[in-house]
Amino acid sequence: GDYDIVLTVFDRDTLSPLSVLNEQGQPAAPTLTLGQVTLTRPRRPAELPEDNRLDISHMQLVLATADFDRDQAAPGDSAYLTLMWQSNNDSHYSTPYGNWVLTLLAPDNTAVARYSLPLPGYSWQEGDVWRSQHHLLLPATLETGIYTWTVEWSSLSSDPIGQISIVAPSHTFTAPPVDVETDIRLGGIATLLGATCELADLQPGTLFTVTLVWRAEETPSASYHVFLHLLGPEGGLIAQSDSIPANWTRPTTGWLPGEYITGTHTLAIPPDAPAGEYALLAGLYLPGGERLVTPNGETAVSLATFQIEAP
Repeated sequence: GDYDIVLTVFDRDTLSPLSVLNEQGQPAAPTLTLGQVTLTRPRRPAELPEDNRLDISHMQLVLATADFDRDQAAPGDSAYLTLMWQSNNDSHYSTPYGNWVLTLLAPDNTAVARYSLPLPGYSWQEGDVWRSQHHLLLPATLETGIYTWTVEWSSLSSDPIGQISIVAPSHTFTAPPVDVETDIRLGGIATLLGATCELADLQPGTLFTVTLVWRAEETPSASYHVFLHLLGPEGGLIAQSDSIPANWTRPTTGWLPGEYITGTHTLAIPPDAPAGEYALLAGLYLPGGERLVTPNGETAVSLATFQIEAP
C-alpha cells in the first residue's frame, strides 16, 4: 500500500511540536507531509526471532510473537502491538480464516476492552511470515492495577500474551478558580473554563506562564492537543505551546465527562519582539491540523490582549 512520510519538528526542552506556517505566516498544522512510499510483497519471508516465542496455532496460521510497546500506561493512552504471523498452509489465499481478537482483562479477570486484530491482506503462501501492527486505545475508565492481555481465535480458546500496569490519575469534578473566565465550548468535546495568567509589565526577552482549565463534556475517541498562541501586533505568531493536555499527562481520550483538567504552559517572548498590542489564543486540535470550533465558528478562544512595552 501507499504510506505518507510526515515530518514533525519538536522543541527539545518542552517536546512541543512547532507549527508549519501558511503563506500568510499563520500556523497551519504541526506536521508537514514530505512524500509517499509504496510497499510491495517482499522477495523472501522475514526471519522469526528465536526468543519469546508464543507459537499459538489455529487452522492455517501460527501467531509466533507478540510485542507491546509499553508495560505501563494511563487510562486513555495508546499502546501499540506488533504481531508476527506464519502461514503453515500450502494453498494460496488472500484472507486467513477466522477472527482473531485481543482482550484486556482487569485484575479480577473481567474483560474491560476487546480489539479486533485484522491480518495483512496479502496473498498468503506456505511459509510466509507477516508482521501486523495494531493501535490499542485504552479505556478512560480503567482503574489502577495489573491487567492481562489475551488473544483468542473465533471464540474457541484464549491465551495470555502479556501484561500492562495501569496507573490512573486523580479526577477533579469541582471547578478551580480562574482569573480570566471564558466558559466557551469547543466542538461539543470540551469547555475552556478560563485561564490564570499574569500579563502586566511583560517585556521582550521574558517568560510568562498561563494555566488553562478545561471541563470535559465527553470522552473523545481521538487525542486532541492543546495550543496556546501568542500573536504579535501584526497578527503573526510570536510564541506557542502545543502539547497533550496537562503537560503531556492527560490525553483527551482519558477524560471523564464533567471532570476538570488543569495545565500550565510557558511562553517565551523573543528578545526582538516589537512593542505593541499582543493577543493570547487557545484551543484544541488534532495532530493532522483540524481545530475544534466554538459555537460561533471560531477556531480559537481569545483569552486576553495586552501591551508589551519596549525596554
